[in-house]
Amino acid sequence: MGPMEARVRVFRTRHDRRPGAALGAALGALLLILAALPLRADESGLLWNRSGLPATFPLQVRSDPGLHWRVTLIDSGSGAPALAAHFRGGRFFRVLVPPGTYTVVFEAGPDWRGEGFGAGGPTRSFAYGRQLVFGVRGLSRKVGHIVDIRAAGQQAQAPVPRRLAICQRQRLRPPEEIPQWRRPADPLDLHRFRWRRDVIERYC
Repeated sequence: MGPMEARVRVFRTRHDRRPGAALGAALGALLLILAALPLRADESGLLWNRSGLPATFPLQVRSDPGLHWRVTLIDSGSGAPALAAHFRGGRFFRVLVPPGTYTVVFEAGPDWRGEGFGAGGPTRSFAYGRQLVFGVRGLSRKVGHIVDIRAAGQQAQAPVPRRLAICQRQRLRPPEEIPQWRRPADPLDLHRFRWRRDVIERYC
């Protein structure tokens, strides 16, 4: 048996021991390639969150079609940008933002390059005429806003935004819904799982 034949036999033996290794490596390489690809120019979503706080409060924007928009939330206390997001005009857009009181700045332009506007920059820019407060009301209601900028040329008389909230409720999970692998070995201990709580959220 020659050296080449020996190397082939060793490779086959190792491959047979780990049949999923080659597939896992291929999937990992594919994920790395996809992560490196640039975002589509018309893709909407969060650009960054520099507030240091979790984004859990809803902001929905209604806009006219035709332009790309960037919305930036400026912290009213510090004056520092807290969050920015991009969306395509006329399409449904909703993003979660951190708690606080913000001045909301909108910029628009025809050319979007994934992280900012093209060489011409934004062609329109204005601050929404009202500060927006995002916070918790009561014990289980995360209050946000629906902002309409379809009359974007008259934001000095910005309409009062509609409230948009996420309501939370807790649900006790009955023992029969506990996955089998999480159940105790002794059936007599199953009563301890009756107090397991699931948090359920919905827009309200």
